[in-house]
Amino acid sequence: MNPLRPVGAGEEGGSDDALPTVLMVDDVPANLATLAGTLAGQGYRLLEAKSGEEALALAREHLPDLMLLDVMMPDMDGFQVLRLIRQDPQLREMPVVLVTALDDKDALLEGFEAGTDDFVSKPYRAVELRARVRGILRLNRYRLLLGERAARQRAEGEAEHLEIRYREIIEDADLMVQMVRPDGSIAFVNEHWLAKMGYALDEVEGLTFKDLVHPDSLDHCNLIFQDLMTGGVTVDIDATFVTKDGKSLEVSGPIVPRIQDGEVVGTHALLRDVTERKALEAQLIQSQKMEQVGRLTAGIAHDFGNTLAVVSMNAAVILKEVSDDSPFKVDAQEIQEAAKDGLALVRDLMSFSRKAKVDASEVDLTSVAEELVEMLRRILPAGITVSFDGGDVPRIITSDTGTIRQMVMNLATNARDAMEGRGTLTLSVDEAPADDIREAGHSGDFIRLSVEDTGSGIPREILPEVFDPFFTTKTPDAGTGLGLAMIKNLIEQQGGFVSAQSALGEGSVFRLHFRPRDAGSEVPSTSPR
Repeated sequence: MNPLRPVGAGEEGGSDDALPTVLMVDDVPANLATLAGTLAGQGYRLLEAKSGEEALALAREHLPDLMLLDVMMPDMDGFQVLRLIRQDPQLREMPVVLVTALDDKDALLEGFEAGTDDFVSKPYRAVELRARVRGILRLNRYRLLLGERAARQRAEGEAEHLEIRYREIIEDADLMVQMVRPDGSIAFVNEHWLAKMGYALDEVEGLTFKDLVHPDSLDHCNLIFQDLMTGGVTVDIDATFVTKDGKSLEVSGPIVPRIQDGEVVGTHALLRDVTERKALEAQLIQSQKMEQVGRLTAGIAHDFGNTLAVVSMNAAVILKEVSDDSPFKVDAQEIQEAAKDGLALVRDLMSFSRKAKVDASEVDLTSVAEELVEMLRRILPAGITVSFDGGDVPRIITSDTGTIRQMVMNLATNARDAMEGRGTLTLSVDEAPADDIREAGHSGDFIRLSVEDTGSGIPREILPEVFDPFFTTKTPDAGTGLGLAMIKNLIEQQGGFVSAQSALGEGSVFRLHFRPRDAGSEVPSTSPR
């Protein structure tokens, strides 16, 4: 009989692969024929081997469900074959029944020591052999099912552990995790995302990423999303989100396509809040720009001042030489006045270009603001109402009273022009909210003096430029564009900063942020360049 050909296979109508496989091993062909005849028609796939080596080869190839192994064989007996089977990782769990004519105690002990599952003694009864085979195959099937169940439970436990660990990593990482469905709706966000954006989890349901992106970044984000959904690869994005309370949040990080079964089913983004970093970068760029402009301005102002001094002195000489009724007297006076105006501009330029030392001392900002309100009521047009909103709580800062007056007067002059002589100007003093400080790229405590008007406002698109030197919306004869730049210089010399909030037709508010006395900061002292 061909040892590779199944005997009695498929007699119950099943396919060979679906039937339990029984490998019969005996060096006597007649014994193999008897075994095959006994098990034929029982729904097994039968294989035959005539030696121990052949049995091991067939077992490794077919991985049978049961081996019926004769003990007494030449070259390699059944005990040796069994020991090799129990040492083989592929075969060690295979049930083996030893078929033997031996009935002594030593043979039985050796068989059990080698690892047999059962014995069948020759001559055997057909009914007994069938029952033994059926019972062992059934027990082996139960063992496999239990093993599969245990493996499945282990896999489920490991998967649950991995999911918990994954969530811990996602939540512990300082990252905003965001998953988006193909229709653009939000599929998942983590706790850090919710904290940064100010939403509760149930409020995110129904939102799309378009609801969360600032209009300035929307086209850019749309293009990236469409590209990823049509086969694009991972890309790093820089975008501006809008939090629930309407504040801008700068985010940066990779966004990748989510793929299941070969199809793109959305996007997965790992974003980092870079608002403070962007603010610091902008602050550094602005500082470098102001430094360069300051150097240029100092050189031009110095040479221009010398030229105007010559013009002024010559105009003075002419005025002394000409009589009062001379037609040149008026011209000389106009030349002298123009030279004085030019020299005043030069002084402003020089003040802007050099960070002169600020004589700082302890100042009650509340008291100074109240005095400024009284002064502004006297000098501003009657159509402008000046009020104070700050209570009577002392707010002690380290600054210079004269510098504060100079900055507020400059802001009040701009407010007067914006209101065209009619409106409300409000000064207020309070502690700056931590969120506003952080959004501006600073840290620590600040006391702020706010100057708010009901004027025409500043267009949002040019608001970031108002502190640039020589930037102005006024006509050339109405301003130089140095006022706000000088305010920025002065407040930064004192360890503070200035911010502006405005929109066209909605008025403006400028806030001067000072370090409180107990902040432990010193006012920078820089000698003129």
